[in-house]
Amino acid sequence: MLRFALFAFFNLAMVHGELCGNQTYSPSEYVCVEDEILCPIINGTPYICRSTGLEPLPFLDAPFVLTVSNPYVPDIDGLPVHASGQRLVTGPNAKTSTYCPLGIEECDELISNRTVLSARGGKSWSLMVQVPGGQQGYLHPGGMPTYTQAHSMYVPPGSQRVGFAAHAYGVFVNWKVPEGWWACRPDPELGDADGVWKIFGRKQGNGTRGKGCVGVNLLVDEVDAEQYWAWQYT
Repeated sequence: MLRFALFAFFNLAMVHGELCGNQTYSPSEYVCVEDEILCPIINGTPYICRSTGLEPLPFLDAPFVLTVSNPYVPDIDGLPVHASGQRLVTGPNAKTSTYCPLGIEECDELISNRTVLSARGGKSWSLMVQVPGGQQGYLHPGGMPTYTQAHSMYVPPGSQRVGFAAHAYGVFVNWKVPEGWWACRPDPELGDADGVWKIFGRKQGNGTRGKGCVGVNLLVDEVDAEQYWAWQYT
């Protein structure tokens, strides 16, 4: 299931472009491998093109940050994902929410206004924090990716705790929900802050996209493991 034959892609090459073997292709859409195989350029996926198939990218076990990707939604395309209010959000006015007790010298603006995560071997995810016990991530039964409060391991019944993976040079995925991630516009009727989009791990609105929701990729960007982390996210 994780390998897909590429012969069909040969027939999709552009009429005008460069040659790969006896096929004409567009360099903006394909890469020519070994002068005979056309690999589609697929940004932000958990796959890489090798030989005659798409193979999964390796898991990223290092700390990382997330960036929203959807070129058709310029309001959020390229913006970071933040932990705020016990959930993941994005948007032009979104900010990371942290707490740091007095006496912790490493708590500063550089650290507190970004959200750093980790994923363990393609299974679970958590936030990179200094607080004892850490903060574990999960998918709430309502579809929201969220995280435990500091000093608490409570996770609501029915939540999804495993099945998540960060792929090196790829995306953060939930292998148990193939429909992917969604970003939903702020709804004034729900008291949402202007310019703050909510991230969901399931389609909203009785199996449809829901009001003001769009599909997005969550791109993975590795960060330096030697940097200090926030004390805790709130």
